[in-house]
Amino acid sequence: MLLAANAPFIAHDINHPANTPEYLVTLGGVSGGLAAIVGGIVAFGEVRHGRPTWAFTGRAGWASIAIIGVNVGAAVTSILAGLSSTGGVAIAEAPTVTGVLTAERTRFVEPSLQMDNGEVLGLFVTNKDDIGHAFDIDSLDIHVELPANSTTAVAIGPTGPGSLQLYCSVPGHREAGMVATIDVNA
Repeated sequence: MLLAANAPFIAHDINHPANTPEYLVTLGGVSGGLAAIVGGIVAFGEVRHGRPTWAFTGRAGWASIAIIGVNVGAAVTSILAGLSSTGGVAIAEAPTVTGVLTAERTRFVEPSLQMDNGEVLGLFVTNKDDIGHAFDIDSLDIHVELPANSTTAVAIGPTGPGSLQLYCSVPGHREAGMVATIDVNA
């Protein structure tokens, strides 16, 4: 029941292993739930056939070892991904202007930013919340994790004048108002 109620958050956290703390907690919760379900089914089958309920050499033991192996591998991958750089999209030019965007209380504090076409914006995005967020601009294919209590630099090079819509892709945050725009002047 708890897993089903948190399905949107689980899907987001499992698909973002670089956000290590949330990933590891979600991985542990999902794995524990699945281990309990699989272990119960296997143990029930073993008891029905007159075998011991759990042994390393039995099916339940092999299933447990497989689940532990997968989880250890996923946890190590998450830790290594969290240690890697989390910059934005690579742009050949150095930023010509800078800006600051703050994520606080599941909102972007500066809902509108300005820049001129042809400039490269070096944007420092500060997450003041105790939970991870994301910085997403779909039209430029920019998708950056914002770990809790951190500052992340993102380089933005628009392809022409107009309005760039940015948002947080964590389930429920966009709907809660975690959106902003960057107006690119001609």
